[in-house]
Amino acid sequence: MACPWLSYETRATAPIKIGDSRLVLFSRALIVRLPWLSGGLVWNRPVAALLISPTGREEILPISDFTRRFRWILLAIGAFVAGMIWLLYRQPKRRETYD
Repeated sequence: MACPWLSYETRATAPIKIGDSRLVLFSRALIVRLPWLSGGLVWNRPVAALLISPTGREEILPISDFTRRFRWILLAIGAFVAGMIWLLYRQPKRRETYD
């Protein structure tokens, strides 16, 4: 059963003519539609480009999303630093001794 308020799609543009070649761009979109609000959230990211030469040869050129990779690295560094700070400043458990 498909979720009515969440979808993940791969979309292609119309072919773009560059010289004798054609270029088709592909992107992925995460679409969130909230039923109680008008509108929603759309997050697009580039995925690949398809280059079609005049002879009909097709070549897929992957697109590396450096910004996305950089954000994940920053998130990992932040989690590591937060864990180190928590380990350094936590209060040790006190053991009660009964005489």
